[in-house]
Amino acid sequence: MIPALAATLLWHTFRLNPQLDAVVRDAAVPAAVRWRVATTGAISSSPTYADGVLYAASNARTLSAIEFRSGRLRWQFTADAPLMSAPLLDDGLVIVSSGDAQPRVWDPPHYVVLGAGANTIYALDAATGRVRWRISIAGTGMPTGAIVDGRYVHADGTGTVLALDPRTGAVRWRTNVGSSGAMTAIVDLGDGTFLVSGGFPNAVTRLNARDGSVRWSRRFPDCRAAFTDQPLAADAHRAYGGYLRMLDRDPRCFGEPGAARQYAYALDLRTGALAWERALGRGAVPMRNEAAIPLLADGRLYVGSSIEPVMHALDPASGRVLWQRRVRGAVKGGAVLVDGTLYFGDLGGVLWALDARTGAVRGALREPYHFNVGSPIVVNRTLVIGSREGAVIAVPLARILGGRPPR
Repeated sequence: MIPALAATLLWHTFRLNPQLDAVVRDAAVPAAVRWRVATTGAISSSPTYADGVLYAASNARTLSAIEFRSGRLRWQFTADAPLMSAPLLDDGLVIVSSGDAQPRVWDPPHYVVLGAGANTIYALDAATGRVRWRISIAGTGMPTGAIVDGRYVHADGTGTVLALDPRTGAVRWRTNVGSSGAMTAIVDLGDGTFLVSGGFPNAVTRLNARDGSVRWSRRFPDCRAAFTDQPLAADAHRAYGGYLRMLDRDPRCFGEPGAARQYAYALDLRTGALAWERALGRGAVPMRNEAAIPLLADGRLYVGSSIEPVMHALDPASGRVLWQRRVRGAVKGGAVLVDGTLYFGDLGGVLWALDARTGAVRGALREPYHFNVGSPIVVNRTLVIGSREGAVIAVPLARILGGRPPR
């Protein structure tokens, strides 16, 4: 079932919760709507929702506020650089960060600084789009922050984690963890601590939101790609992520196209120790968006692939593969689970509905768009997703369930 939520939703973290299961219910708006809105550029961000309004960021520097009921554009804000982070919502504010993936310092696998242009965190008025405050940061603002224990925490392309007052933008503390982030996201663990991941060097770190002190940091070997792109999911016991083990012979392992094997892994939240690691598929490494975004739901871990057209279901306790389903294109974005059905889009332009227990196809809908990392959310009985072509679309779940898989 879709969980019922209060009328005013506080969207404090990437994809709503640590499980990355972005499904909400709002009785004040229709259950199912159908519309398409063209934005100004490709969408790498997941949309967010509150009080009948969707917020969608684009690589062309715009943040759009869209009425869920009609698809009408309420306002649009233009930033100083691409907006690839997911907007966060906090009591009348929309917080989003800008930046690009261009390297300013390039010395892999040891150290990389990402974000060659302007890098800014903005707080906007949710009703009007006007800037309430803004702060420049040293590295790219592509990663998505989180509001943890009343502080907005963000990790940038220099490996700097900072905490701000979300009402004023005042800096509370700074900690450098040394690992650069791009399309990563802060994970709020619900106990005053959070996780941050990054690359160069590859690491996952748990920090205290009160003062930025480090609980533990788990290093991974060099020649593992996707750590700068990998959002993590978490439950009460473990954190879940993935990476690509480079198979080329260059000892630096970066900067050249090559082949890789995909791995999923789990870390013990108490110690950071590796709980399990599982080899999945093999394929060519893409130039951008090397990671797939996981989902924890109904006791299973679901993860797609950036290097082959496959969705996987794993046992989160052991990493055992429960099923795999081949689709039309790479599955880099996240997924949502509603009433036993897993919904997601692929880079081949298809929206899928799979039986969450078996992987059997329940329906599929081809669209004239490609779905990259701009992951879907579900509001009532409607899936909302952004595309590589820049369109944001709202599709009733029933249309996806009623569609036939492409041949």
